[in-house]
Amino acid sequence: MAREPESLAALRDELSGSRGLDQRYDAALCALERELADGADLELRARGLVERLAVQLQGAVLLAAAGEGPGQSAVADAFCASRLRREGGTRHFGTLPRGVAIEALLERCLPS
Repeated sequence: MAREPESLAALRDELSGSRGLDQRYDAALCALERELADGADLELRARGLVERLAVQLQGAVLLAAAGEGPGQSAVADAFCASRLRREGGTRHFGTLPRGVAIEALLERCLPS
């Protein structure tokens, strides 16, 4: 980021394109922006920041595609609920909180 600040600007532009589509996404993006604004100990925090950037970018892509096909909004919702929620969010595959539309996810994966 220090060597190529334009890459961070491009990433921020990409991430901000999905702002306003999901409250959990927006909250995670605000927290990530605060982390990025703190220039102290970047080398020590680099791996965690890269992980958060990657997860945030995944959320941005899923939210942007949410209206493009059957089940896409359920996928975006499940992703945001399980990966971006503030309290107890996890990065482990297959961990979904209560209330996720499992039926819609399964229907998307296993169409009749």
